[in-house]
Amino acid sequence: MPTPHFPGAAWNATLNRTPGHQGRKAVVIHIAQGGYESSIQYMRGAGVSSHFIISTTGGTTQMVSLDDSAWANGLLWAERPAQLPQGYTWHGPGWYCPHKHKVAPTWELITPGINPNLQTISIEHAGFTGKAVPTAQRLALLRLLRWLGEIYPELLPWTPGRTLIRHADIDPIDKAFCPGTGFDLAALAETANTPLPSAEAWQRVWAQRGVELPAHQLGWAIPQLYKYHFTQLGACVEPERYLAGGQVAVAIFELGMIYYLKATGRAYLGPSFMQPIGGNDVA
Repeated sequence: MPTPHFPGAAWNATLNRTPGHQGRKAVVIHIAQGGYESSIQYMRGAGVSSHFIISTTGGTTQMVSLDDSAWANGLLWAERPAQLPQGYTWHGPGWYCPHKHKVAPTWELITPGINPNLQTISIEHAGFTGKAVPTAQRLALLRLLRWLGEIYPELLPWTPGRTLIRHADIDPIDKAFCPGTGFDLAALAETANTPLPSAEAWQRVWAQRGVELPAHQLGWAIPQLYKYHFTQLGACVEPERYLAGGQVAVAIFELGMIYYLKATGRAYLGPSFMQPIGGNDVA
């Protein structure tokens, strides 16, 4: 069964990919050293690609299916000179990068002889090394990481150096700047690993506030009081207003986008439909 595309991303396929993969061992964080749209066009024609790219305002585009391998952080393994392509200089057995240098990856889970592209998921970010990561971009990355953790539970818990790595952890010579100091992988992992409030927890909150919710309600309206709490945790993006079943509603982005289908007023999250969220106590 095909792996689903990320529901929070636009789809803009590139031909720069290798069909299939050899397992998923890590997510690799990259910096594009460029803008969002220009980077998308670049990855459609320059012989490179990434599974995802996130804009500075939080927009996300998926360019390679998770069933395939992107061309983002490849290395060549050689045990003898004859295995090197023309133009490479032999410096002993080990890994060689596309710029023809011998490199010593620090990624703990790298498999000798297997191109890292075949075992990783790559996420590019519009922007430049040394620049601060905008909050919207960081929250979009966290939302994507939570969803990827649902798709690939073997990647959990997110662990810097193992299942959540930098491009520099694969190529510490030519990509030492990627993604730069703006991405704190330890903080990202801690937030992405933090469990989100359960439905039962929200029921207790509303019971304490004297709000009676229908038994079929599977989403929760968020008053202004709780917006700061959620956005600071990075557990969801800023709650957004929707019209669901004729009522004003907001959405918590738990493990993926929640869509409200305007034609029916029903909410959609992944494979299952949910009832509309009521407008009670909505900020």
